[in-house]
Amino acid sequence: MSMVIRSSFVALFFLVLSTKYVVASIQVFPTEYQSNWTPGGNSWYVDNGYSGSTVGGLSGGVGELIDGVKGTSITSGYSQWAPYSLIDVGGGSAEITYIYHFDQRYAWESIVQYQYIYHNAAVNQPTSFEVSFSIDGGITYHSSVIRSMSDAENSLIRGTAEYSLLGAATGYHADAIRIVLNQPRRWSATDEVEFVALSVVPEPCSFAMLAGVFSITCAAFFRRRGL
Repeated sequence: MSMVIRSSFVALFFLVLSTKYVVASIQVFPTEYQSNWTPGGNSWYVDNGYSGSTVGGLSGGVGELIDGVKGTSITSGYSQWAPYSLIDVGGGSAEITYIYHFDQRYAWESIVQYQYIYHNAAVNQPTSFEVSFSIDGGITYHSSVIRSMSDAENSLIRGTAEYSLLGAATGYHADAIRIVLNQPRRWSATDEVEFVALSVVPEPCSFAMLAGVFSITCAAFFRRRGL
């Protein structure tokens, strides 16, 4: 191996050791979400964009909850609710469960859920959320976070409500997340759910130096071999 190539590899090695890393926030999208709910009476469900099975709930796909569309205005008629995951739990209360699966385990920074509220159409806010985390693909769950509604949140009569589900409780590690909505009556309209995780990445200047030294090393190596 020539002196240039050897020196380049040594420089690359020490540069990797000295590279500075920063913690960054990244939005993560589920590979799949599923739902089962306990109806308190007459139940009805729609998630028009769902790509998996909708028999007896949802399984094996993704749909309206992660399509990036938020705050669609509603006038009247069932067709207006197409951008929402809409459930009618009937006259009684119910627990609506969504389970989100991810491609790997992440350290979670925030979870924000958007609900559409329209009291005149019997579309109500949940009384609380319960968030639980799994590190075995959803077999077992732990570290539940309970998120109740404030008086100000309960006073919303019509519009999009934004709920930060974790608050200051960050740093949970999980590859599956279960969110349970406690719905008091009739309709629940979930608009969107956004997941943000913490990721360790090289600083931009360090990344640029790594790329530069790697390019020089490759060029010297291929020149040595006559390629």
